[in-house]
Amino acid sequence: MLSHAHQTFTWEGSLASMAATDVVLPTQALWENGVQATGNKFHVQILQVNAGADAYANNNKFTSTLTLPEVLPTVFKIRLKTNSNPTQNSYTLYDDMGNVVDSKTFTAVNTIHTYTYEAPLIQPGCYHLRVEDTGNNGLQWWGAPAQGAGYIRILSADNAVIKNFETDFGGGFDYSFSVNALLSDGSIAVDNSIRLYPNPSKGLFRLEGNNLTDSRITVIDMLGKVVSQKTAVDIVVEFQEQLTSGMYLVKIEKDGTSETKKLIIE
Repeated sequence: MLSHAHQTFTWEGSLASMAATDVVLPTQALWENGVQATGNKFHVQILQVNAGADAYANNNKFTSTLTLPEVLPTVFKIRLKTNSNPTQNSYTLYDDMGNVVDSKTFTAVNTIHTYTYEAPLIQPGCYHLRVEDTGNNGLQWWGAPAQGAGYIRILSADNAVIKNFETDFGGGFDYSFSVNALLSDGSIAVDNSIRLYPNPSKGLFRLEGNNLTDSRITVIDMLGKVVSQKTAVDIVVEFQEQLTSGMYLVKIEKDGTSETKKLIIE
């Protein structure tokens, strides 16, 4: 992993010919030591084979670009609407060590199920959602109209849609994300009276607070990309942005403290 700090991890083990294994990296250490929103590189190198040098070392190195997972808020919901074959569907939520955080199966037909995830069950870090369909036809598929139409979505605490998944996913799909991993810094609020309005917004929104002057305000999408940034010169700051619909984070920083607010763009 390369960001502004070069970090290494060494794996040692024994593999038979043509065998494979999964190597779990210490992801929390990667977040804490300077991973950036863009420009990260992942390097892998085989150092030793059969307790000795590899006879053909030209293919022992590989480099790829690391795309960061989407960032969800500390409180989010998973909403799944079953179709007429509910027992075919299930999902499992894993943490970054592969431990099962939660798992759901379904029996009621054409029913909306909503589950809230928050502390202490959910802590800042990396997660993996695995959705499965044993019928191999997803929650809605044109080739199986008799099963009806279901869906699965991720919502904010106030039920705004953060992620709407494709319903024609065959036997299943995987979705990796982090929870405040890039943005959590243990900081305190700048001013609890800061208002963000209108929210939801169509692109025009304002921040207002008695102590807002000289604050740095950053608007960040759910991939961790900075889409706008301003320094407040008054107690009211106005943004007029051309943003796609979805959830954004608005981070207010001043005098070494910060506060992050959620913004919904319609």
